[in-house]
Amino acid sequence: MGLFTAEIAVWSKGYVWQEVDGRRCLEPRGPFADGSFRRYDPFAESPLAFDELAQLGRGVDERDDSEERVADFANRRGLLWGQGQPHRPGLSTFDNWSAEAKLLAGAVRLWESDDGDKANQLSQLLARRPGLALTHAVDMKPDGSLVVGLHVAELVQVLWAQFTLWAAGHVQARRCRQCHRLFEIRPGMRSDRLYCSRRCNNAAYERRQLDATGIKSETDVGKSPRGK
Repeated sequence: MGLFTAEIAVWSKGYVWQEVDGRRCLEPRGPFADGSFRRYDPFAESPLAFDELAQLGRGVDERDDSEERVADFANRRGLLWGQGQPHRPGLSTFDNWSAEAKLLAGAVRLWESDDGDKANQLSQLLARRPGLALTHAVDMKPDGSLVVGLHVAELVQVLWAQFTLWAAGHVQARRCRQCHRLFEIRPGMRSDRLYCSRRCNNAAYERRQLDATGIKSETDVGKSPRGK
C-alpha cells in the first residue's frame, strides 16, 4: 500500500448522457440489477489519470465532441463524484465536468510553464479547490508488519492528489513527443525515452521521413500552419 489509496467503482454497463432536471448529466446505463462494478485503485493502476482529464480541459468547449470524450473517460476511470454512496441522479453535469477539467488543465499548464509568477497564480488556482477529504487506511504486510496510508474517497480528489504527487516529483513522468500526453518512467525503462508507446514512436519516425521529403503525414493533413 502506498501513501495514498483509493477504491473507485466503474459501472460495467457504462455511462450515458441524459437530461436530468433540464441539465445534461452523465448517468449509469441500464438498471443496477443488470450490471456490476469494476473496482480499482487509480494510484496504483493509473497514477497519471489526472493528465487525461487535464487533456479534456484543453478542448472542452465543443460540447458534442467533449461529451463523447468525457463519457469515454468515465467509462474507463469512473465518475468524478458520488463514489462510495448510493447514486444521486443529476450530480455529474456537463458543466461540472467542464469546470473541473479546465481547472486541472490550468494547474498542469501553470506547473509546466516558465511564467515567473506561476507560484502565485497556482496558489490562487488551488485555493478554488476544496481540501482533500482523507481517512487513514491500515493494512498488514505478509510479514505481519503494519503499514498506514491515507484513503481518498472521490475520484475528483484522487486526480488532484495525483497532480500533487507528480508536481512534487513522487511520480516520474515525461510528455510524449508525439501525442503530448504524460507517460510514467518506471524502473527498467530507458531514462531518455521520448515516446509513450511503440505506436507514437512509429508515428514520429514516419513524420520525420515524410518531413524529409516535404510530404505531409496523414496526421498533419488539415492542420493549420504553426502559429496560425
